[in-house]
Amino acid sequence: MGKVPVVYIFGAIIPALMIAGLYFFDHSVASQMAQQKEFNLQKPSAYHYDVLLLGIMVWYFVSSILLPKTWLYVIPC
Repeated sequence: MGKVPVVYIFGAIIPALMIAGLYFFDHSVASQMAQQKEFNLQKPSAYHYDVLLLGIMVWYFVSSILLPKTWLYVIPC
């Protein structure tokens, strides 16, 4: 990893934030569509628990699946 330019490392943050934003935006839109007045849903005490779980799953995916394998992508074949 020492041979990867710093510009590339910081440049990878932009698409990563875009993808994470799309996950949360998609979840928000889907939950708002499912909670329209016509469905008569009541908000339980753990109403925002699903957003917390989504954040934990995204964090787990990035930290345990993607980050340990990043060295595979920078080693020349």
